[in-house]
Amino acid sequence: MQAQSLAYDFDLRYTETDLR
Repeated sequence: MQAQSLAYDFDLRYTETDLR
């Protein structure tokens, strides 16, 4: 469960960085 949460946060950060 913790790993999934980490992956979700990483995906959000990656998408945000890609948008910038």
